[in-house]
Amino acid sequence: MDDDVLKFLIEQVQWAKEQEVILAKIEGKLRVMRTLAQYRLQYVLTAQEIVNLQQQIDVLQLEIDELEHQLNSNIVH
Repeated sequence: MDDDVLKFLIEQVQWAKEQEVILAKIEGKLRVMRTLAQYRLQYVLTAQEIVNLQQQIDVLQLEIDELEHQLNSNIVH
């Protein structure tokens, strides 16, 4: 196997591993968001509790947006 091809394939495997880590982080944050949303539906909450939950969801969404940016900026051509 040509050294350039081998180097390319090694880079592709490393890229795939990095993408997998980012996707796992996104999945974890989405699970937390789902849990918060389900909690909101199951219980009667005060206005302040609702605001707090929404703030947590907003922070998670920002973190997901940041991870998606990493995911998209890591594209190998």
